[in-house]
Amino acid sequence: MEQHSLTLKQNSLAKYLIRTYLIGWVGWGILILLINGGVATFASPLGFIFFAIGGYAPTIAAVSVLEKINLKSIVKFMFSANYRAAPIFVLFCLILTATFFFTSRQMQPNTALWFFPVYWFIQMFQGGFEEQGWRGIMQPALEKSMPFPLSVIVTGLVWGTWHLPLWFVAGSGQDAFPFYAFVVFCVFLSFALAVIRKKTNGVIYCCIFHAFNNALLGYIVIGINGVLLVGGAAIVIVSLLIWYADRRKSLSGIPAEQLS
Repeated sequence: MEQHSLTLKQNSLAKYLIRTYLIGWVGWGILILLINGGVATFASPLGFIFFAIGGYAPTIAAVSVLEKINLKSIVKFMFSANYRAAPIFVLFCLILTATFFFTSRQMQPNTALWFFPVYWFIQMFQGGFEEQGWRGIMQPALEKSMPFPLSVIVTGLVWGTWHLPLWFVAGSGQDAFPFYAFVVFCVFLSFALAVIRKKTNGVIYCCIFHAFNNALLGYIVIGINGVLLVGGAAIVIVSLLIWYADRRKSLSGIPAEQLS
């Protein structure tokens, strides 16, 4: 069963967006004030608390708009998936890895490959679980009122823009990546994430893919160049081809869940 078939509260998308931006920007806004006032640093315990409050805003907001908020509904919302569709997830991981690597062909200094799986897992809690909101609530909600490609672009733009306060947080490292490039690549990634959600009928693989992206950023030097643009375009094209193929088969009467 698709995770977005869970019953949501009335006006769930509007409530989700308001709460996500409010919690996220207030949390990060306080963090900016604390750092600029010399009360905390980004790496300090106090700084981490407010960074985490902002970062978990999409997850908190997503759970808050579920009609039934109990352990069973939350677990179903967060972890149900069609695990047979994992090859699609692997495909996008390979495209993303190749894209990042060939932008510079350089690894970040002092990184150990053996630690990558651990770092990947850690990133689930430092960005991965955002997907409960963006792909768990916003993406399927928009698909009900606009074409799939447009819904992906809108979700990507809103998702990317939500991160804006982090460019004013000293020590966050976000300023190493130009904001405009970050937002554009969020749109690229949104295509892969939306297709992963559709193919797996859940958001847990989206969380894992998001975490994989963040982990790669800690291991590979990313160049802002034509290679990044070509790689992003490849993600979009592959995503649209998968979506279009499934759409045609679905219209022909073959259930989409049998295509994975």
